[in-house]
Amino acid sequence: VVSDLLQATSLTYGWFLQCCGRLRVPEMVRDAHIERAFRLCCADGLVTDFVVKRLIGAASEDLYDSLMEPSLCATRKLKGRISRSLLPPEWTRRTGGSKWRD
Repeated sequence: VVSDLLQATSLTYGWFLQCCGRLRVPEMVRDAHIERAFRLCCADGLVTDFVVKRLIGAASEDLYDSLMEPSLCATRKLKGRISRSLLPPEWTRRTGGSKWRD
């Protein structure tokens, strides 16, 4: 999110992903918005367990697998319970330790 007055947080991205997942639009349209939001979240360094859980609930299995590191594709079955240490450090650089339940 680009603004001089507002900044997105991990909660902003997580709730947006959840909303996208609930849209009744063609899967291609929904997945495009989910992918863009998750990639922005990664670029902003705001991926938390909350964001990953919302991504799991919103994204198709194929989209989730394409967005996550290959070693993390199985985390969908773990319902988002992944360790911060498994994610690329740049994805979590602005999250601090308190937003993770390792």
